[in-house]
Amino acid sequence: GVLHRGERTLFGGLAGNAAVWDKIVKAYEKGAVYIGEASLAMVHNAEYEIPYLRKQAARLNQQIMDADRKQAEYTRNAQTCAVAFQQDCKKIGIASTGNIKRELHALSAQVPQVCASVVEAARAEPIGDAMRHYQDFTQYAHSTPNASEPLLATLLEVREGRTAPPSAADTAPACAAGSTAGRAEAAGGGLEAGGG
Repeated sequence: GVLHRGERTLFGGLAGNAAVWDKIVKAYEKGAVYIGEASLAMVHNAEYEIPYLRKQAARLNQQIMDADRKQAEYTRNAQTCAVAFQQDCKKIGIASTGNIKRELHALSAQVPQVCASVVEAARAEPIGDAMRHYQDFTQYAHSTPNASEPLLATLLEVREGRTAPPSAADTAPACAAGSTAGRAEAAGGGLEAGGG
């Protein structure tokens, strides 16, 4: 309204109050800055965006501290597991730094010797005495005077030589040509038998 009703100068420019308002509008639009909208955006940022970003930064800092704490915990757990792994390897007689798979296969070569020593121990006289005592006690405790089958049949077979331990020739092909699953079962079974 004011600009359209304002007085015009000789060259068509505005005069009076219209000229003042025209200068204000041109200053506002100068350089496409739009100071009014910019000031509204600044107020909005100061009242809403900056507090939100501060809260988000605090939350992210907390997440970083939690992640650092978890990383330290996982590092400690990894070190503990590494020490336990080395101790377990030492218990079964392998180096934890070398080729563990090869060392486990090398341990399988000791199986016939271990079995032979077990058979030798089973055939010793103290084991025979213990077997007789166990059988006598079981028959007495369960009131079965003449049992038709011996109680420790497998041990009796080993003592009498009817069951032989595996030889090195029996175990070598299985270790060399066995599948990964077969080797894992053999290793797992050996560890369970040794640990129990």
